[in-house]
Amino acid sequence: METKRLRVSVEGKSYEVLVEMLDEVQASPAQSSAPAVPAGGQEVRSPLSGVVKEIDVSVGDAVADGSKVMTLEAMKMFTAINAEQAGTISSVAVKIGDSVDEGQVLYYLS
Repeated sequence: METKRLRVSVEGKSYEVLVEMLDEVQASPAQSSAPAVPAGGQEVRSPLSGVVKEIDVSVGDAVADGSKVMTLEAMKMFTAINAEQAGTISSVAVKIGDSVDEGQVLYYLS
């Protein structure tokens, strides 16, 4: 693996850092940026701000109308996010521990 020495300035202070360069094959999904929007997938958005506590589905899973997809926590209260219609999970846009805003895309259903 290739490493590079870089100088970074933070709030007026300079730091020398050693950065390990990762090629795309080695990067894990958690390190990737936003997931690609699936063609024809319906966005399912968060009804509230909170933290993702559980994800009960994986990409490719079939879900029935009303089945639990994930759980959000807000102000020590847990809210189940249920499928609003039957379909197949085409992408999950969040991971456990993520903070989400009201209206943020949680997953895509096709």
